[in-house]
Amino acid sequence: DEVSGIDNDNNHPATVTPGQTTNCSIGNYQNGTITVEKIVEGPQGEDVTDTSTLFHFSVGGIGTADLTDNETEDFDVAPGTYSVVETTDEDYTFFDCTAEYEGESIGVPLEFGEEVTVDSGDFVTVTCVNRQKTGNVYGLKWNDLNGDGTQDEGEDGLEEWKIFADLNENGSFDEGEPNTLTDSDGNYQLELVPGTYRICEVEQSGWQQTYPLNEQNNCHTVTFGSNGSERGIDFG
Repeated sequence: DEVSGIDNDNNHPATVTPGQTTNCSIGNYQNGTITVEKIVEGPQGEDVTDTSTLFHFSVGGIGTADLTDNETEDFDVAPGTYSVVETTDEDYTFFDCTAEYEGESIGVPLEFGEEVTVDSGDFVTVTCVNRQKTGNVYGLKWNDLNGDGTQDEGEDGLEEWKIFADLNENGSFDEGEPNTLTDSDGNYQLELVPGTYRICEVEQSGWQQTYPLNEQNNCHTVTFGSNGSERGIDFG
């Protein structure tokens, strides 16, 4: 006869009568590991370091994790099928999640995650990627009639002035540096990838800049993250 089943103490009960032979089969398994990894890329998939935001993950019925860029967390799991799902962040674009076991792609894609099956002793990695959103700098170029560095009543905006991000911080506009022109009211909007920039104007002949005046080539310094913005970056 064969006996199967275990009690609450993981014992294998069996009743044997004189002359009877009973076979007891005992099976074991090893727990597996699901490693959840978070990666943040630039808007076009560039390599960046962005530890400003925690992204929330749930691992089906096992636990949760809050991870920032290039962080991981391990979950010890029994063999079975699990859903790894990320809670999306409106300031980032969800790109994708992938699952790997021994270098091979596995899993079933979900809308914001991956469903994986873990066998005894498996080590499965689920990597979820978000991409930053671009940000914007907003400001005004005005005609400072009295030269006091402050926009007063009656001092209107100036059209067709070039505003640029001085990537090499040399105080001059160079080919390839992000730039824009002020509109008919003197307003501008400059779209940039997240980071720190010096925002400058291209001076025009016959004009003298009155604002800002500083040791950074009379430029503003701005810093913003994914989907961020800086306003009031004005020039007189």
